[in-house]
Formats: sequence, C-alpha cells, structure tokens
Amino acid sequence: RDSRLATSFQQTSPQQQSISAQIAQMVPLTNKPNVISGIVLSSGDTPLVGAILIIRNETGVPVRALKSNRLGQFLSATSLPKGNYQIEIDAEGENFEPVALPLNNEVLKPIEIKAKGRTDA
Repeated sequence: RDSRLATSFQQTSPQQQSISAQIAQMVPLTNKPNVISGIVLSSGDTPLVGAILIIRNETGVPVRALKSNRLGQFLSATSLPKGNYQIEIDAEGENFEPVALPLNNEVLKPIEIKAKGRTDA
C-alpha cells in the first residue's frame, strides 16, 4: 500500500476549490447513467498510465477509487447515486486540480482530466 497516496487523500477538504469536468474527444465507454468514464492526460497532453482517481461525495467521503489503464482511460464499474461529486487525481510527476462532477441520473459523456503542470519532486 502506498502511504503517500493515503496521506495526501486524507488531507483533502471537501470544500477545496475544484474545476468543472471537461468533455473528452473519445468514444463513450458506457451507456449507463451516472457511470464515470474518461481519460487522464499529462500537462503535455499524453495519456497517463496508472493515475489514481478518488471520487468523493458531497461530504468528502471516498465512494470510488479508479486507476487509469495503458491508454489513460478510466471507467467506474457501477453507477453512483445522484448528487455532486469531486474527483481527485494523483499521478507521479503531475499536479491536478480537483474536478467537480454533478450526477443527475443521465448517461455521461467521457470526461477529460488534464494536469495543470509538472511537480518539482
């Protein structure tokens, strides 16, 4: 278990500033409502393999943890309840803003999550 990931995700506040989800230019991965899918990109626009995505509900409780595949894509296996969520992303060498994602019992288009820059570490 990666204690660095556990520590960084536990310290995040549900009130943290977040950005809106952007629509990805890719084929939808599902036709089920409230299923989250998309792609994670580096600050240089390349797909990120193994990025960790934590989906938190309105109270800040983690409800899903996802990992991007070799193409940078991710997909939640099951639907989430209607509500407002925040996605936190961790990928080595990249910085991300949390992404706000409202779910309204609709089929979601894949979202694109792009790093805002490189880390110094």
